[in-house]
Amino acid sequence: MNRRQLSGSTCLALFLLSLWSSASVAEHRRVSGFVDDLTLDRFGMTRRWYSQVPTLRLRERVLSLKQIENLLFAASDKGQLHCLESETGKLLWSQDVSNTPGEVFPPAITEKYVYVCSGSRLTQLDRATGQVIQSSSLPAAATSGPAANENFCYVQTINNFIYAIALKPSLDEEGKKWPYKRKYSLPYVAWFFNAGSPLFNPPILTNDRVIFAGQNGVVFASSLSQRNLYYRFITNAKLTAPISRRQRTFYVATEDYNLYAVNVKGNLEWRFASGFPISRQPVPFETDIFLTPDGAGLMCVSQSEGKLRWINESARQVIGASQNRVYAMTSTMRFLIIDRADGTTVGSWFSPDFPIVAYNQTTDRLFQATERGLIQCLAERENITPFFHESISPPTDDESAPPAPAEDAPESDEPAPASPRISPPDEDPPAADDKMESDEPGKTDDDASPAEPAEEPAEEAPEKESPDAEEMPEETPPADKAK
Repeated sequence: MNRRQLSGSTCLALFLLSLWSSASVAEHRRVSGFVDDLTLDRFGMTRRWYSQVPTLRLRERVLSLKQIENLLFAASDKGQLHCLESETGKLLWSQDVSNTPGEVFPPAITEKYVYVCSGSRLTQLDRATGQVIQSSSLPAAATSGPAANENFCYVQTINNFIYAIALKPSLDEEGKKWPYKRKYSLPYVAWFFNAGSPLFNPPILTNDRVIFAGQNGVVFASSLSQRNLYYRFITNAKLTAPISRRQRTFYVATEDYNLYAVNVKGNLEWRFASGFPISRQPVPFETDIFLTPDGAGLMCVSQSEGKLRWINESARQVIGASQNRVYAMTSTMRFLIIDRADGTTVGSWFSPDFPIVAYNQTTDRLFQATERGLIQCLAERENITPFFHESISPPTDDESAPPAPAEDAPESDEPAPASPRISPPDEDPPAADDKMESDEPGKTDDDASPAEPAEEPAEEAPEKESPDAEEMPEETPPADKAK
């Protein structure tokens, strides 16, 4: 073959390659489901960025998106956790957080670290680089993502236990390290509690307590540093969706189609009857809370009174909100723009290739992803900088009631009572040598009244574990005890 033939063949190959590349780009945009810029512009929207996280093509799927502060996390079915900047889409790091392929639960973050559960492992990562700091085995498989602050990480497991893992061990009055080191692979277990029912909803933290709920409809509020209950709020039926929080109010959806608004003191503020099953997490924004009951569309309920404001029958899943709009998806994968004032549909487009969404309770940015890891961020064109919703910071400590020691709830399938009640903890703490007994969940004293918090928190004694009531058994782990 002479040089002229070789040169012609090379040019032909380059020409065909350029055609294939152009077709691939066009096909990528078509298959990825990107809405065209003209449609976005017509509704006052723009695409802020899009990014592809590294995945094993055709063998790895993105399962979830989670927006926390200024970070966006994407978790895959191969044990990978990807971290991006939520405002720019820049990929910060990717890390394998599971020894075996499996579900990675949404993480919890603190100022310097990221905590993530996968299978029966809890992994601590550096927030800036994603480097693994340490990885510990849990007594049982995790059932939800963790919750964490600077001092504790709270993990729920399949044996109905919640564990408070101390991140900064300190010294007690006798100079001994507290919490005492256990024989298990977890470094420091400050306390644990048996909820008596599966714990599938991530815990929620406030300034002075951790809120967690069993599937039997009992919501617990415990002290952060020790196993002391503020209250137990008992609903009519089993929980059907994760709990939401907005400032000083928690929202609990149950199997009897009701939504309960419970304040931080454990008092019922109102109850809203939706008339349909509520299987998705309630989404609160400013003065409104949005529900998507199965078969009913999108309901806008007043946060202050629990009264229905409007219904949009087309919407099925809330993505986010801005000052004047609510964004949602339909059951046929259409992206909806809804007027926040009256619930009318302003516009829509077909978006079948972005089934994974992360509802953003912090800003107006909207995040969607494909199963192959292509992520896009949409926003209103006029909001060049993010519009921040009202703060969801937890209540101040002076609004809290002093806790009292609580007992483990047994593993019982007994039905809940006919009406929601607040079951106050025991008035007098048990003696140090008294063995704690289990009480029956779902039952309250008929003569008991809801626990009224004191005007000012009582001064707590130094946190010291009771050998029988608080200390983890040395010989038999809770996982075996629960069997």
